[in-house]
Amino acid sequence: MKLPQITSKQLIYKNIYGYDRLYSKLILSDTDWMNYILKAVFTVRKHGRFYVTFEFFGAQISVMKVRQKKRHHTYKFEYEFSAEIFQKNIIRYFTAQIVAWQNDSVFNAEHLILDFYNQVIKQHF
Repeated sequence: MKLPQITSKQLIYKNIYGYDRLYSKLILSDTDWMNYILKAVFTVRKHGRFYVTFEFFGAQISVMKVRQKKRHHTYKFEYEFSAEIFQKNIIRYFTAQIVAWQNDSVFNAEHLILDFYNQVIKQHF
């Protein structure tokens, strides 16, 4: 089984806390070594609930971990990808976040996260 490419149109909005179209969380830690983690949770029609984690740890390789819950099954995937892809996407994420601080709109990382996810998937298939 392989992971599908995902578009915004496939995301499900339930109007229930915790089930918005997409949630994201960024964790930056520079205690002993650079550890940057971007997490996202979203639900997709026909594919279930996705828990995605992008990790950068100061090396040339980054990792995307995906836990997919579909009906009563949980599937786990892990993909390595270039740290350059992480860097490019984290800059896009930060830039969009800062722009959102400067206006009244709510920060929405939906297209950024899905682009990032799809880039990693495309690299492997």
